[in-house]
Amino acid sequence: MRFQLLGPLEVVRDGRRLTLGGPRQRLVLAHLVIHANQVISTERLIDEVWGEEPPDAARPSLQSYVSHLRKALGAQRLEGRAPGYVLHAGAEEIDSWRFEALVEQGRRKLGDDPAGAARSLRDAVALWHGDPLADLANELSLQPEIERLTQLRLGALEHRFDAELALGQHGELVGGLESLVAAHPLRERLHAQLMLALYRAGRQVEALHAYHRLREALGSELGLDPSSEVEELQRRILTHDSSLDLRGTPLRAYRTVAVIGSGPTAVVHRAFEPQTEREVAIKVLGARIANDPDFVRRFDSEARMVARLEHPHIVPLYDWWREPDAAHLVMRLMHRDLSARLAGGQISSATGLRWAEQIGAALDAAHRQGVVHGDLRPGNVLLDDEDNAYLSDWSIGYDAATSEPADPSGSDRRHLAPERRSGGPPSIAADVYSFGILLADMLAGVSDGSAGAELRSALEQSTARTPDRRQATAAYLVAAVRR
Repeated sequence: MRFQLLGPLEVVRDGRRLTLGGPRQRLVLAHLVIHANQVISTERLIDEVWGEEPPDAARPSLQSYVSHLRKALGAQRLEGRAPGYVLHAGAEEIDSWRFEALVEQGRRKLGDDPAGAARSLRDAVALWHGDPLADLANELSLQPEIERLTQLRLGALEHRFDAELALGQHGELVGGLESLVAAHPLRERLHAQLMLALYRAGRQVEALHAYHRLREALGSELGLDPSSEVEELQRRILTHDSSLDLRGTPLRAYRTVAVIGSGPTAVVHRAFEPQTEREVAIKVLGARIANDPDFVRRFDSEARMVARLEHPHIVPLYDWWREPDAAHLVMRLMHRDLSARLAGGQISSATGLRWAEQIGAALDAAHRQGVVHGDLRPGNVLLDDEDNAYLSDWSIGYDAATSEPADPSGSDRRHLAPERRSGGPPSIAADVYSFGILLADMLAGVSDGSAGAELRSALEQSTARTPDRRQATAAYLVAAVRR
């Protein structure tokens, strides 16, 4: 069931709008929905519906309205409970509650995830289908809630514009902002956003005109000047202050925001693609790798092979290019890797087995398509918010496992097969060895009884010094571990 306040009052069940009765009966329901899951006294409902001087028949009329509503909604939905009534509804069933939750979600993401913020805020605004409680807009008792929702809607639009400005969509925003400024000529934040959008679109004179329109409106209506924040924005527009430029550093079709990882051969940036609003990770390989003739020869063809890999547990490669002194790999952005989880202590056998199956299936799918990983270790297994595992950082154009200096602790080198440590090339057998070491770390807690003994035997086979003694595929190793 859906209770809708963001437009005319409606209740929808199984795709069908329910008949809610006349204006006063609908007004009773509106107050019950606004205060869902709270008992509203009979006296308060009478005051809200009839005001300070209710007729003698108010109480029986209220009882009749509630009776009709219970028939429409269901007796369990609308309960009589002293000293009045309570309407039961979940957070997802009332559109204004869903709206507020999405706005808060978007607001929290504004600082570091403008794409996610924009999605949440668009979803919030899309819940509206008219003015709030439009069919009851003249009811005095609803005015506080109508005004509250109206202001929340404007605030959500302003948050959305902030997110879209951060994504470089200033050109597309100008028209909508101009319409809202005309409708709300005293709302300074909208004026400031219009000024910034016009400035970034190369329309500095129009941005300054927008400031003067605000100044005139505030002066004539309220006798006030614009706030210090808007005054400062006008000054920065006049001086072409670089702080007004779009967030991040341009890089082809992307904008890099922050460095999230670095090593001797590469730097990884958090970035976003303004055209699609997609957040991505961009790995930038330095000149020592990018200018190597063998890398130049192999890079494009191997990147193309990895980009063709389609598996639910392989981090997708979206884009790649090389230029003098640098090569770039653009992939899905993920925030956690397996090394941090392993460092945090023992992992449950259920979680370890799930990761084993996910990583093993991804590795086996790649091997069947002729692609080896070459550098399978905890830092190259990424985790999503639901704790699922994904393979990332394939050796593309160069041998990642042997290009960087060895970790002094030996933690990375121990994942390399013996033949790899001796300078041998990546191979399926070497990947199986690395996978076996990874599994031993993930399933360290399984040690008791025959299950532990069989697991140790399977892992010992996967890490045999001689490649042909190991399981032939990652799938065979996972099957042994599962048993």
